Amino acid sequence: MSKGEEIIRHHEFRERSINENENRVIAKIRELWKTLPGLCICGQCLDNIFCLALNYLPPRYENAVIHHIGKPTSLSDEEIDSSVRMAMEKVHRHPKVAAHKVVN
Repeated sequence: MSKGEEIIRHHEFRERSINENENRVIAKIRELWKTLPGLCICGQCLDNIFCLALNYLPPRYENAVIHHIGKPTSLSDEEIDSSVRMAMEKVHRHPKVAAHKVVN
C-alpha cells in the first residue's frame, strides 16, 4: 500500500466534518415535540423525525476543527422550524414501531 493510500484509508472524514443543521434540528425537536399531542417519542421515531427533518433541508457541512465565530447561518429559524414540524407530522401519521412511547 502506498503512503497516499494509507493516509486516505485512515483519514477520519466524519470526525472532522459536521452538518451545522444537525444541532439546530435537535434543538428544534426538543422545543416542538410537545406541540403535537400523541407524538411517539420512542428512539426510532425520534431518529426518524431527526433524519427526515434533515432531508428536507440543504446540508451545510463545515470543518469541525475550524471555528467560525459570528458567521451567518444559511437557513432561517423558520426553515428549521418548518422542516421539523413536517417531519414530526409525517412520523406521527406513519409511525414505524408497534409499541409507542407517548408522553404528554
